[in-house]
Amino acid sequence: MRLYGILFTAFFVYLLYAVRPPLEPWAFARLIAYSLAAGFGLVVSLLPLAGPYLYSALLSYISSTFAVEPPALFFTAAWWISWALTLLSTIFIIMYLLEIKRYIAKLAFKILLY
Repeated sequence: MRLYGILFTAFFVYLLYAVRPPLEPWAFARLIAYSLAAGFGLVVSLLPLAGPYLYSALLSYISSTFAVEPPALFFTAAWWISWALTLLSTIFIIMYLLEIKRYIAKLAFKILLY
């Protein structure tokens, strides 16, 4: 979960500078909630093949729910991070099932999930 906490912080700092919310507290709270959902929502990307599509649906849903419209660069970066996590998890699942360097696959999932 540390990885997703770091991504939440990076998303929040980027959106804070890119969107520049008004000084009202609710706009700031919506930005925090959006960043939290976008950062920790990347756990969905660990599903092979369906992960990035579910994550893009999640991003569009939380954009409309929290009324935050991030720039296109944010969606592009989040999409690439989602695909990278999907490919890594698929590779590690295959390694684990075929018993090829199984200890590396276990360690990688421990890093991805904790």
